[in-house]
Amino acid sequence: EGINLWSVDGTPTDCVHIGLLSRILPVKPTLVLSGINHGSNLGDEITYSGTVAAAMEGCLQGAPSLAFSCESTGHSRDDLAPLKPWILKIVRFVLAHGLPVGTLLNVNFPDPRREPIRGLKVTTQGSRVYGAEVVEKTDPRQRSYYWIGGELIDQPGEAGSDVEAVDAGYCSVTPIHMKLTDHAAIAKLIQSGLPTAEESHVESA
Repeated sequence: EGINLWSVDGTPTDCVHIGLLSRILPVKPTLVLSGINHGSNLGDEITYSGTVAAAMEGCLQGAPSLAFSCESTGHSRDDLAPLKPWILKIVRFVLAHGLPVGTLLNVNFPDPRREPIRGLKVTTQGSRVYGAEVVEKTDPRQRSYYWIGGELIDQPGEAGSDVEAVDAGYCSVTPIHMKLTDHAAIAKLIQSGLPTAEESHVESA
């Protein structure tokens, strides 16, 4: 009540882009909160996540940005209520201390219906492995459609990772940096003989 809301017919990234760069809002937002997504965004899942992508857009535009996701699907608003104090704790911390330039927080919660959240851990990005599966089906108009993605292959999370923390009942807070360059690989590529600009030339016919 008393809060003005807008919606955008587009992707989560579109929503953040318009909110930060258009004149639709009377005051430019100082914080971007994306989510709560119904379903986790742990480990490799962040590369598919619209929730994390929205926080990335906020980060690119210079706003402190946080992505929130919850492990299990099918939540009601009441189911998510236990997450409120944890979200407030994290948001208040960011408002007080800020975030490094080019860094966002990817926050994942265990299913609060399973057990009370045990605490909060700052984590690394882990890995999740899914069975590779594409299922072809036919709709009532005889057109093919596909379900992509198999079942999660159960394996222990890496020590200190987001996967390990959530599996153990903790809220995981992972700082994600926007710079994706593998600096160690640059030297390996050059040492392996990939031509650099100085060495490259076009052979004349």
